[in-house]
Amino acid sequence: MTDFGRRFDRFVDRGNVTAWDWRASGLTHDDNWHDLDCSLIVPAGATLILLQANIFDTSSGIYFFVRHPDLTGYGNWGRVYTQVGNLKTVADLLIQCPADRILEYKIDADGLEACDLSVRGWFI
Repeated sequence: MTDFGRRFDRFVDRGNVTAWDWRASGLTHDDNWHDLDCSLIVPAGATLILLQANIFDTSSGIYFFVRHPDLTGYGNWGRVYTQVGNLKTVADLLIQCPADRILEYKIDADGLEACDLSVRGWFI
């Protein structure tokens, strides 16, 4: 149901990001949910976070998921898969932001050769 009386949030573009915020080597690849702490980048009061995910693997069907910790229904996850082996896949993922700004991520147990993530901006 739409709330037409609600004000629209303002998007804050993070600007020219020159390095990835997270790389594959700093993430856990075990098919379990882990914290992705965005609190050093995203300010308090943000309602949505826009992430860019850049993944690569030699195999197809390897995935990266991200979600709000309280929204566990599959339809609420941001997701990106390697469509075919040896092809880089890039996706923008818009995720609802919890008050503590800590999301959850899950990476296929087979792992990803590359999984680069950056916060592109947020809605506040």
